Amino acid sequence: MTLLQMSYILEVDRCGSMNRAAQNLFLSQSALSAAIAEVERELGVTVFLRTNRGVTLTEEGRELVAQIAPLVDRSRKLSRYYSERRAADRASLSVASQRYPFCAMAFVEYLHLLEEPHIQVSFKEMEMAAVIEQVAECHAKGQPVLVGTVSVEKSEALSKLLKKKGIEHNVLNAKQHEREAEIVAQAGKQGAVTIATNMAGRGTDIKLDDVAKAAGGLKIIGTERHESRRIDNQLRGRSGRQGDPGESRFYISLEDDLMRLFGSERLMKIFTSLGVAENEQIEHKMLSNAIEKAQEKIEFNNFGIRKNLLDYDQVNNEQREIIYKERRQVLDGENMREAIYKMIQDTVDTYVDMCFSDDVDSEEWDLNEFNGVLTPIIPIRPLTAESVKGKKRDEIRHELKEEAVKLYEEKEAEFPEPEQLRELERVVLLKCIDSKWMDHIDDMEILRQGIGLAAYGQRDPVVEYKMSAFDMFNEMITSIQEDTLRMLYHVHVEQKIEREQVAKVTGTNKDDSAGPKKPVQRKEIKVYPNDPCPCGSGKKYKQCCGRKNKA
Repeated sequence: MTLLQMSYILEVDRCGSMNRAAQNLFLSQSALSAAIAEVERELGVTVFLRTNRGVTLTEEGRELVAQIAPLVDRSRKLSRYYSERRAADRASLSVASQRYPFCAMAFVEYLHLLEEPHIQVSFKEMEMAAVIEQVAECHAKGQPVLVGTVSVEKSEALSKLLKKKGIEHNVLNAKQHEREAEIVAQAGKQGAVTIATNMAGRGTDIKLDDVAKAAGGLKIIGTERHESRRIDNQLRGRSGRQGDPGESRFYISLEDDLMRLFGSERLMKIFTSLGVAENEQIEHKMLSNAIEKAQEKIEFNNFGIRKNLLDYDQVNNEQREIIYKERRQVLDGENMREAIYKMIQDTVDTYVDMCFSDDVDSEEWDLNEFNGVLTPIIPIRPLTAESVKGKKRDEIRHELKEEAVKLYEEKEAEFPEPEQLRELERVVLLKCIDSKWMDHIDDMEILRQGIGLAAYGQRDPVVEYKMSAFDMFNEMITSIQEDTLRMLYHVHVEQKIEREQVAKVTGTNKDDSAGPKKPVQRKEIKVYPNDPCPCGSGKKYKQCCGRKNKA
């Protein structure tokens, strides 16, 4: 058992979880489990018990941890001791890890566990000495400088170095957007130093004063070449504007991502073999050509990514045009009667071809399957063995189409006006299209996320995507037709019932919400008993007509 395996066991015991221990050790969980299993096979004991809540030490595991913990601690102390006391006799090894520092940390720990105290491991940050020296030189002679960086973090790091150097400067980035106008106004003056990200600096229009022009104009310094030549040219174009003097200079390292990933390995070997000193400035046409070729590679890769993206989008766009054309017809109020009849014929053809064949006798046809899939959509009479006996597939197809069309005409006759059914067709069709299209969009996105795996089978993902998308689109169209026909064939027309008044309004059920009651006005003049009788007899009303009314 090695010291490295011992450290793995101690880390798992400390974390109580295989997953957390693997993360701390910068290993995969499977690799860590394999290392622990190898130790258990070698010793013939079970070190950890694995449960849903994590891992726990067994009795043998606790004894093992008690024995190996002092050994690992002692080895680390010895490594630190020799690295401090024997500096004169040890070799030097520089490890640079700009993007993934944990890789270097893991390498250091590995060297310590291998008991190699004569190897010194140190971390080296990106040296900006050449940039600082160039800025100081330009600042001393009064030439304004604009330093372009690739990130806000790098601009702030460069700012700290300039502060140590005692050079006054301004920082232009996303954090200083409120002072952008003020900073740009001061950038063209004598001895001004401005640090800006490429995004912030490439859009500035710096005006020079007379002293700055006499000192050589604006000096552009790039701390790193961008992967896009357009970005570099935009930054380079800040100098020499409208006849003003100026120059630009870019500083790169062979360890930059651009050179490390896309640079020429032959170029790297040449400079390594020549024994070029660290931080030494190199100006050579070969280096410039290598940078341009690296940028061309990146731009070509980006173009391929965008082209691949457009190929996928083109498939979606073609399907979108078909669906939106159909929706536009519905929204414009066009007559969809012919389209519905075509749906009926297509549906009948689909299921007849699926269930029936002329190569097989009609007695062997699966009529139950056919009736089970078609009759829920179009309520025709179910086929029986007697009805299909001695008939061909095309003959049955023709009969089914005629029956389906007749049923739809009968459904149309149920409506008082044909236009009511036309409006219903548009509403139902639009609802089915929208519902199925939204589901189809989600399915296409899922297909797109996983179609890249087809490349492992030596198949073009774009071609496979087009074929799968075509099949999915046809299934969606079929589903739209079936749902539309199912709803139209099973719709019912409700007759409006006219109701007559069967009860008079009384004091208990009349509506008092109409307003306040008005007094009843008599249409005839009231006749009192002693008034002359209206009949003209000359007698009093009570002795003439009034007496007759009482009788």
